Amino acid sequence: MGYKAYLLIIVMLAFSPFASAKNWACEKPGLDLDKLYNAFGQIRKEDDDNFAQTPEGEPLKDIQANRYRSLFSQCIKGRVTSTLIKSLDAKQHVRLFTALNKVAFYTMDQQVVRLMEMLTSAEFGISKVSDKQWQLLHRAYMMSRQFEKLNDLVKSHPLLFPEPLPVINAKAIDQRSLYQVDKNKQSLSQKPFEFPSGGHLVVVSSPICKPCKQAIGWLKSKPAVFDVVVKNSTWITPVFGDMFFDEIKQSHKDYAPIEMKYTYQEGQWPEIEFWGTPSFYFYMDGKLVKQVVGWPGNDRAKALLAGLKAIALL
Repeated sequence: MGYKAYLLIIVMLAFSPFASAKNWACEKPGLDLDKLYNAFGQIRKEDDDNFAQTPEGEPLKDIQANRYRSLFSQCIKGRVTSTLIKSLDAKQHVRLFTALNKVAFYTMDQQVVRLMEMLTSAEFGISKVSDKQWQLLHRAYMMSRQFEKLNDLVKSHPLLFPEPLPVINAKAIDQRSLYQVDKNKQSLSQKPFEFPSGGHLVVVSSPICKPCKQAIGWLKSKPAVFDVVVKNSTWITPVFGDMFFDEIKQSHKDYAPIEMKYTYQEGQWPEIEFWGTPSFYFYMDGKLVKQVVGWPGNDRAKALLAGLKAIALL
């Protein structure tokens, strides 16, 4: 590579709309809520620009999770102290809780959720917590997979959360893992996941996603393709703030033998950079080969068939 070409790349990176997001300029001590909310707008714009600039057919990436992680690390972590919390007026308290909720939604970080907890605790001078805040903490516990705390919250607020959670048999598993619905039970069991040798399809799906249902309907209309997919695929949900347990069980009846499993942590799937539904990820011997996003869209059926051929399943 020539010097001029190298210099051009450096300049392009320096003025990329995404380059500045790595440094949020939070050198001053304390917490600046206005700066946080401005950063939220910048992240949203960067994400919109990212999608707009992605050529048709190129893999989509959701950049928001990484942006929010860097924002938390640089501008929030270590700054929300008991002294700060006790100094907040009611409006500032709500603004901070709302900001932390947004960061928790994109990062699913237990450290962020702990700060949300602090803002609901009498230990830190909090005398009143709204139903909305309890509901957002419920979602944060769900998304960060803190099921014991989630159960405690549900039990302590039976009027707010009348529906009991399914029994979740969680384990300490140091690898990719999924929760699957136990047969004929109101429970989930956590199981390790390993890619089989050869081609395998991972589908990011949801029981409440209409395009997902349309994609399954198309597959069922092609018996030979459907049979290949059933035998060589794993269907997983993004990490939602709701279990959609009844909907999952109903989908198993409606679309048998396809069964959706709950993702334990999206971070266990680092190669999946877009969790919109439906998304199809084609693997060969555990390595990602191709991504197809959306349904029906332009030529998605053809792209799905091409993906299956790329991993030698057709």
